[in-house]
Amino acid sequence: MKYRILSSIFILFTFCCFSQNSTKIIDSLKQVISFNPKDSVKIKAYSDLCWYYRNISTDSALSYGNRALSLSKKI
Repeated sequence: MKYRILSSIFILFTFCCFSQNSTKIIDSLKQVISFNPKDSVKIKAYSDLCWYYRNISTDSALSYGNRALSLSKKI
């Protein structure tokens, strides 16, 4: 009986939890880059874009990862 109650409560709570929308995060990171911030902020934004694009578009993830890497080597 306890198991059924606990499992039903767990199922109800998992349906109420939502993760952030990746497209909103990606758009905000692109806005950060468009303001031409310091290089360290750009590197962080590029690496975050690489992370969020990893499941959406691997080509874009690789591109942003390479940008972050080349900028970090330049610094």
